[in-house]
Amino acid sequence: MDLGDTCEKSKAASVLHCCIQADGSCRHYLSKNLKKDAIISLLVLGKQMNSHGLALALLTELLCLSRRNQREEFLSGLITGWDCLNTMHILLLYLQKARPDERPIVAVILLQLDLMGDPLECSVYREEVVDAMVKVLDCQVFSGIVQEQSARALLIFGGQFSYNGEPVVEKWLLRKAGFDEKSEDSFCGKDICIDGYLHLVIPILHKVSAYP
Repeated sequence: MDLGDTCEKSKAASVLHCCIQADGSCRHYLSKNLKKDAIISLLVLGKQMNSHGLALALLTELLCLSRRNQREEFLSGLITGWDCLNTMHILLLYLQKARPDERPIVAVILLQLDLMGDPLECSVYREEVVDAMVKVLDCQVFSGIVQEQSARALLIFGGQFSYNGEPVVEKWLLRKAGFDEKSEDSFCGKDICIDGYLHLVIPILHKVSAYP
């Protein structure tokens, strides 16, 4: 992804995303060796070709790391930006114009970058993130797809993943609820757990948004 025009970078991002889908463990190598500014540049330039979604999908997968220090190192590489443009500002503009199903993921990535600074200091980025998350968690307004992306975003924010990038918290919740992923009721069980998880998170986000 380091060389070539926007079209070639988009194709490279698509291939890398497919590689991670096929073998989740390769995300560790990619997160360490892939130049972060190449992904950020595609978020900006890819809008002209409607391929910025590929960059977001790849970025999302690369954040699902099993070790916190790896995730922090990856985020540190992202925050440096691209071509004198601030990564957080790029993501903020993306968030404001994103489709509803993209907003939860973009919001969580932006929040993680913002928290790398002073976590007690309020910022415009954090206010935008909280506002976006509170809105998309309203199941009466947004579709099930948006709710699924919201649940995934919260899992990414939690940062508990296996080496292959599978969310550990989700499996733990399923076991606690008494559902086995191999059983016929596994899909239904997952919905129940996610709904319950979001039900707990919504009031927390409301409290955060009301904090002076």
